[in-house]
Amino acid sequence: MIGSKTAYVGDSIYNLTAAPFIQTGRTYVPIRFISEKLGANVSWNQSTKEVTIQKDSKTIRWVVGNRQVKINQRTVMSDAPLLLRNNSTFVPVRFVSEQLNTSVEYLGSKKMVIIFPE
Repeated sequence: MIGSKTAYVGDSIYNLTAAPFIQTGRTYVPIRFISEKLGANVSWNQSTKEVTIQKDSKTIRWVVGNRQVKINQRTVMSDAPLLLRNNSTFVPVRFVSEQLNTSVEYLGSKKMVIIFPE
């Protein structure tokens, strides 16, 4: 849920390091949590402020503050940048989830994001 450090994956409850939030109409979630729960590995390069998400044959490389994302050998534009807030990296949930072959639904009345693995 937006603003809550509690997340649910199936029947399991997890405590997030930071709460999801909405900025400029996009829902942001902690990148490591969402990526790892979708079966990806995440690494962080402190000197370049770049995150790398790896799942199967897909590699996603993204620099904080940038909307330009490298997916394998091609560059695509996200409609929202990767953000660093309070020493946590946040990603627009829909963009990364869809890149990792899942679909996303936002329930505005409950301020809740639901991710459906495909």
